Amino acid sequence: MRDALKWIVIAGIFLLPFVPLLAPDPRFPVGWFVGQFFFPYITGKNFVFRIIVEVVFAAWVLLALYEKAYRPRFSWIFASLAAFVFVIFLADLLGETPAKSLWSNYERMEGWVTLIHLLLYFIVVGSVFNSEVWWNRFFNTSLAAASLVSAVGLLQIAGVLKIAQGGVRIEAGLGNAIYLAVYLLFHVFIALHLFARAKRNGLRVLYSTLALICMFLVVQTGTRGTILGLAAGLLAAGVYALVFSKGNTVVRRSGIVGVTAVLVLTGIFYMVRYTPFVEQSPILGRVASIFSLKDALSTRSTIWNLALEGVKERPLLGWGQSNFDYVFDAHYKPSLYAQEPWFDRVHNIALDWLIAGGMIGFAAYLWIWIAALYSLACKPNTSGGREYFSIAERSLFIGLFVGYGIHNIAVFDNLISYFLFATLLAFLHARLVREVPHTTVPKRSVDIRADVVERVALPLVTAALCLSLYFVNVPSMAAAKDILDAFEWMDIASKTNGGALVSYDALLAGGLGEFKSALARGSFANQEIREQLALVAERVYVDPRASVSIKLAFIGLAESELQRQVQEQPNQARMHAFLGAFYKIIGEKEKALEQFAVVERLSPNKQRTLFDIGSLHIDQGDYVRAKETFKKAFELAPEYGDARMYYIVAALYADDAALVSELSAPPYDALYRESDVILETHYVLKHYDIVLSLLDARIEKSPSDPQLRILKATVQRESGDTTGAIGTLRSAANDISGFRPQAEQLIREMSASPSRTKPRAGE
Repeated sequence: MRDALKWIVIAGIFLLPFVPLLAPDPRFPVGWFVGQFFFPYITGKNFVFRIIVEVVFAAWVLLALYEKAYRPRFSWIFASLAAFVFVIFLADLLGETPAKSLWSNYERMEGWVTLIHLLLYFIVVGSVFNSEVWWNRFFNTSLAAASLVSAVGLLQIAGVLKIAQGGVRIEAGLGNAIYLAVYLLFHVFIALHLFARAKRNGLRVLYSTLALICMFLVVQTGTRGTILGLAAGLLAAGVYALVFSKGNTVVRRSGIVGVTAVLVLTGIFYMVRYTPFVEQSPILGRVASIFSLKDALSTRSTIWNLALEGVKERPLLGWGQSNFDYVFDAHYKPSLYAQEPWFDRVHNIALDWLIAGGMIGFAAYLWIWIAALYSLACKPNTSGGREYFSIAERSLFIGLFVGYGIHNIAVFDNLISYFLFATLLAFLHARLVREVPHTTVPKRSVDIRADVVERVALPLVTAALCLSLYFVNVPSMAAAKDILDAFEWMDIASKTNGGALVSYDALLAGGLGEFKSALARGSFANQEIREQLALVAERVYVDPRASVSIKLAFIGLAESELQRQVQEQPNQARMHAFLGAFYKIIGEKEKALEQFAVVERLSPNKQRTLFDIGSLHIDQGDYVRAKETFKKAFELAPEYGDARMYYIVAALYADDAALVSELSAPPYDALYRESDVILETHYVLKHYDIVLSLLDARIEKSPSDPQLRILKATVQRESGDTTGAIGTLRSAANDISGFRPQAEQLIREMSASPSRTKPRAGE
């Protein structure tokens, strides 16, 4: 029994480094499994991690009851990590939305649940790996997994495998280039650590090669903060080695090589940063912007200032995890108009924990770093004269802390970086308590008979494990699958009109049934389920193939669920905006205005909300209020092109020619000429002469675009000038190669039918 428990624990621990390889690739069985969940790059890894940790921890509890040597021992790193998890638990309970803070959502899969799993993992690995042999095996296993991840990254660079995010920034199956960057950052230093410990030249070549590959791939992620962190970490490691090598020639030479390499490569890249080779490379050009950090961090710094305002409001225990969106909305700055409308993270680890846990939570987090760095830098020997860490180890791991800290200045943690950080802490903890021999019995340990463990503890732990596995994972896993199943029904419906056996409505009803199942699971992700339901319901509502009854079924369920969500979180602007947009789509304009009014109250400086309100006033024919609303949005940030455009639209509806002229004067005349919204507004208001003049300007700029000629002809016919429309098409047939057959068909239709078709801007 004891051996079985031990090998369950060890097998589980050694499986965890391979969790990053769980990507939703249907070509592999595990990939197919992960792909069954909503947000597959996030949810699959997290659920597998949690399940393994729960099984491992349960086995470890029984093992620790059997054998005292596997029971946890004290270190300040252990104490700081446990204190941090406890403080954040209190902050989450007392925060804005305790349930969301504790459980998070599919997109992030963080929350306190992730923190407690990390603590359990730390306890187990820090207790079981009590010898250098196990740590060497584990780090080699982790590096082997990183080699496989790196191979995926190299295949993405070669174009063999697709990049999940698109573009050129590789993510190697982790779903985000930032996640890959920090993963590789850790493994650069793990490889160098193993290199420093290796006795054979062949292993040294292998480890140094893997370290260089990881460095190269960090650059290929285009993650500037991590690249800067890597360079700073290597520089810090080299400087520490030089200063504290104390006559160790090998370490001193390694420090010299490291410092020289970083400085020389940085200097060379700085000198060539404006060359065509660098500027024309999407990756190198992005990396070169590191040298103008002020511009690169301009948006981040604005968000950081918002976070500081939130800290002032709740300084002690903060808002709880996953609640930065409340702060972001309340203190939103109009200058952020070009960014995403909803931010749920500060993108700075210090401010993230200040928001989540207040000053107490941040102090607890800072204590972890202080305890770890103190153990590396200030506590070099045990009482018996044996080193806790060699000079090489101290320099490398201090460098890793420096690199990881700089990486976290402009981003936030995820499961992969959390796991690697917890592993590093467990390694340091295990080193600090390693003077307690495996066979030594701690003084205050309690003997527990084997029969008591088997008859009492085993059933209790097994029952607790079953409850944990089910309630922590199963409902939410099932709901994550239900969402994708609903999408699959909708996808099938979109590709078919039904058949003899299955009607179109029946296919849509299948999707609706999956959403109902997802909501009934009792998962932690009801908000995301409701959002997706609302988006699908909006598509069904405007779908001419769907029957009235199925439309009402979707609309009714979506409305009730969105209303329930805003009741559960009445101060969350996002869900009121979702409900407002939903009402706008289904034509409930007064209800939409009510919801957008709430959004404006919760986030008064967000222009997009004012755009929604102003457009609803236009739909209702209240052009005076529309102009006032769009004016307010415009004055928040006059440099915002969309705000100016909508203000012009409102002025057109209000027949305020002077204001239109003022707003469209140079240098904004190009915006006026090129805006499809303004063009369509002129058409709706039957300003045909203006529409035609704007179209003529576009045709002159793009004479070979047939869609512009068709649009002009359509407007001419709409204005009553069928002869002119036919002339436009004949001229286009002569000017544009290959357009003659389509032009002649349109001419025949215009000649035969007096009906008029409203043109759409941009066609």
